[in-house]
Order: sequence, then C-alpha cells, then structure tokens
Amino acid sequence: MGVTYAYTIAANGCSNIQNISVTINPLPSAAGTITGTSTLNGGTTGVAYSVPAITNAVSYIWAYSGTGVTIAGGTTNNITIDFAINASSGNLTVKGMNACGNGTVSLNFPITVNILPGTPGTITGTASLCQGAVGVTYTVPAITNATGYVWTLPFGASITGGSNTRTITVTFSSTASSGNVSVHGTNVNGNGPESVAFPVTVKPTPVTGPLYHKRNN
Repeated sequence: MGVTYAYTIAANGCSNIQNISVTINPLPSAAGTITGTSTLNGGTTGVAYSVPAITNAVSYIWAYSGTGVTIAGGTTNNITIDFAINASSGNLTVKGMNACGNGTVSLNFPITVNILPGTPGTITGTASLCQGAVGVTYTVPAITNATGYVWTLPFGASITGGSNTRTITVTFSSTASSGNVSVHGTNVNGNGPESVAFPVTVKPTPVTGPLYHKRNN
C-alpha cells in the first residue's frame, strides 16, 4: 500500500535516461472513537472495547493508564479487559501501527472503576462447641474498603452482638448443627468476595433421663 512517483534522471546531459520509482507508504490514520463500558466494579472480567478499523494499520496498540487490568486481543481493534478487584480508574487509548510507524493516538476513553471490599483474611474463633452454647465470638481482620460485614452461620446459630462488624458474638440454639462460618465485606458499590469457610463442629447436647437405682434384695 502506498503512492508511487516516477522520476526521470539525465546523466551529465547524456541521452541516457533512468526512471526511478519511489513508493511512499503512509502511516496509519488517526484512531477513531473507542466504545465500551465506562463505569464498572472492580473484579469485573471480559469487558469489551472496540475502535473502528484504522486505515493503513496492520496492528493496534492499546494502553490503560490505571492499574490492575489484563488486556486480551490487544493487537486488534476489538479487545476485552479483566479488571482486578483492586483495579484503579484510568484512561483507555489506542493507536494504529504498521511497518512505517505509529499513527495518531485516540482520544482518552475514561473508565471509572468502583472499588469493592477486598478479600477477607482468616476467621478466628471457636471451632468445636455444644448445642446451646452462648457468647461464642468470631472475628476477621479488617477488610480493605469495607464499611460493613455480612456473616453466614451454621443452622441454628444467630448473631447476638456485633452485627455488621468484623467481630461478632454468636448463640447456638439447642437444635444447632455443624456448618461453616464465613464473611464478606460490603460498601456502597456492592459486595466483596467471600472468605474461606471456617468449619464449626456442633456437638449434640447429651440426652438425660430419670435416674434408676438398683434395689438390692
């Protein structure tokens, strides 16, 4: 692809004439407007972005000014981006490329990444107890960017103190059963990932009955 020019050269006034063809390959044209999702939550994956085909481009160079992203299909005019849970906001740009160099970069496409709560740490607390236990505490280290905490408890267990905080007090009913304790953080943008489950063994309350005394004859 290119424009060819023909030149006639006379060597020292002689009648010998030489034609030289010069091909000038153009750079890629300026990139057009990027389209795609402009606002999303951290942890969103497979988000599609595209730009109209750039004239004279054989490849595409995409760039993102934020952090925590992975771009797939980056040498084409259609890409997908994975945003990590801790990805930051930034601008997406693209430009065309060929053997002669790079074309003019596109206008910035701003992307706002809403920050979700981070991944919870390890839950600590009582791992084995009896039905009817009261005042049992469970806690998790502070979750990054969390303004609230949502706990999941085994059947028959209920929070009696510290609801929506990182340390809770739990009562196990007389019919409670074994299960897992887990937690995730929340904020105005949504829910963070669930913690690793903390298994709790709930032992049944021993059955008691009337006492019988053996009568000696």
